[in-house]
Amino acid sequence: MKNLFKMSVIGIIAMLIVVGCKSETKADSDSVIIPLEKFEEMAQNFVGQTVKTVGIADHVCKHGGKKLLLVSDDYSIHVMSDERFDDSIVGLEIEITGTLVEDRTDESTFQQWEDNANSIEEHDIQQNWFDYIKTMRDSLEKSGKDYFSEYSVNYISHKIIE
Repeated sequence: MKNLFKMSVIGIIAMLIVVGCKSETKADSDSVIIPLEKFEEMAQNFVGQTVKTVGIADHVCKHGGKKLLLVSDDYSIHVMSDERFDDSIVGLEIEITGTLVEDRTDESTFQQWEDNANSIEEHDIQQNWFDYIKTMRDSLEKSGKDYFSEYSVNYISHKIIE
């Protein structure tokens, strides 16, 4: 009877370990790990999916605190949140989990910018906007694409890397 009890306990523990490991693996397999250095290169393949990336929390936006700049050497991405980021994470290496978002800039965007620039009364500022729009249009034409993509992450969670 003692052996049956021991075997049952060992079986239950083994089952819990297997189930626990499978749950953890499933959670990890639901998100793709994208190194910050490869973010621009890989992002187009994972728009709308849950991703993870690691970097230094460089800056939390002072206007509301819902935007974080994550950096690594020469690379950076913005992380957007519905809630305010805690300023104490600035300077720390963190792993961000979130949904990858693509923001496209195309001819309709340029048209909106022009409409907005037309309402600017200060001539120098208005001219700067028109010059910028022309530069962006020229760059887009040279790229051979119909739009520019800028990628960011909508925050789900983070953990501090120690």
